[in-house]
Amino acid sequence: IGQMLGLFKSMDLGLKPDNPSEKGVITRVVKGVKIYPQ
Repeated sequence: IGQMLGLFKSMDLGLKPDNPSEKGVITRVVKGVKIYPQ
């Protein structure tokens, strides 16, 4: 439910969460997070 609320709020603000942001406001990449240890 939280992800859906975030999606709808982003769309309400005129943001496009499925497209990369030209100004870097929205990003899909999380830096510094390791899923598997090396």
